[in-house]
This record gives sequence, structure tokens and C-alpha cells, in this order.
Amino acid sequence: MIYTNDDTDKKRRQKYFLIKVYLLPVLVSFLVCAVMYSLTNYFNLDKRDKTGGYIISVIIGIMVWFKNKSDWLPLPDGSHYYIPKNDSSFDRQLAINEPSNYDAIFTNSRFNSALTLVCGIIVVTFGFYVLTKASIIFPFFIISIGLFLLVQGYKAFIDTTPKLKLSKQGLWTTKLGFHPWGAIRKTKIVNERGYRSTQAYLEIYLLNGKFQDIDYPDDRVLTNDLKDNRRIATLLNEFNP
Repeated sequence: MIYTNDDTDKKRRQKYFLIKVYLLPVLVSFLVCAVMYSLTNYFNLDKRDKTGGYIISVIIGIMVWFKNKSDWLPLPDGSHYYIPKNDSSFDRQLAINEPSNYDAIFTNSRFNSALTLVCGIIVVTFGFYVLTKASIIFPFFIISIGLFLLVQGYKAFIDTTPKLKLSKQGLWTTKLGFHPWGAIRKTKIVNERGYRSTQAYLEIYLLNGKFQDIDYPDDRVLTNDLKDNRRIATLLNEFNP
């Protein structure tokens, strides 16, 4: 249970929420802006570079705000609870009756990973092309985005570890480990509009789970980039109707 009437805990969580979600993005934006200002003056760059640098500073601040805000869960009392997306502190249960073989194992889609990798290469190439035609700051920003996509695509392409496993006995995720269907209150697939595209998540709610008092899932598995992800809903209806 995370929803308590402890005013001290509530105030402490709200303080960290305001710092990480609002203060930190502003500070990051100002810091990047100061760096851009110093670089443009040091290298005597023109007005286009200065304007581009300031715009990039604001964009980076918005990205930090979006990332940090997604890590905080709003509670009914108006406070917020910190739930990082890569939280590895969850107490995974080692079930004795975990099946030796699963009916379906879902890994990263190599096609989607390769597509991201290729997009990264194209964006980097475009950035170097723009570098020869326009200012300096904006092309380097484009190149950095391309490098990010390239690295993310490459990491996903070589990652062959399971992200989700389903069987008639239960399911397994990286965060939760194995849980039999009898220990799972419900599962559902939800679609959310992200800053790039619509994201599909498999939400898993455990019996006596950590967030049952506010009906928040104990795990959310992003299914967009999983191979054969269209089978997930069918298998869930079959194994746990």
C-alpha cells in the first residue's frame, strides 16, 4: 500500500516531485542555454546559431520535463509517488510451479530495431549534409538525435532476451518474474498517445499488489516493439479469460 495519511511523507514526496518535474527541467534549460551562448560567442557564430541554440535549450528542457513527469504517479490525495520506468527494486517472486516451457516467448522485433537503426543512420547523414549548407548548432543537434536513434536501434537489435512469456499456468515479465494466473487480479492492453506515436502497453495487476489501493498496474510492458505482438491479446483471452 502506498496511499497513506502521513503528512510528513506526503510533503516530502511533493517536494521531490516539484524539484524533479519542474525545477530540474528549468535549470537544465538555462544551463544548456548558457553553454550555447558561450559557444556561439567564443566561436563568433552568427545570429542563426544563437537562435538555434536557444530553441534547442527549450526543447531539451521540455524533454526533461516530459521524461521526469512520466515517472511520477498522481495519488488521490493530490500528492505524487515516484515510479521510475526502469525500476528494478520490485520483489520478484520465485514460483516453484514456474513452467519449464512457455507457450509463447516475446522478444524485440528485429525488423523494428533495424528500422530504428537505419533511421538513425539517415538522420546522422542528413545532419552532416545540413552542416555544409547552414549553421553549426542546429546540424549538430540533428546529428545527436540520429546518433541516439542509431544506438537505441543497435542495442535493441542485438538484445535477444525475453521481454514477456506466456503459458497456461501464468505469465513472466522482466520486472515481476513469474506469477500464476491465480495471483493476477487482471490484465489489459491499453493504448496511449506518446510524443512520437501511439504506444500499446500490457498492464498487469497483481492480487495484493503494491498499488492495488489506487488500481495502478504492478507492471506495464511496452508491446509495440515485440515480435508477433498481435498474438498477446489472443493468448491472454485464451489463458486467462
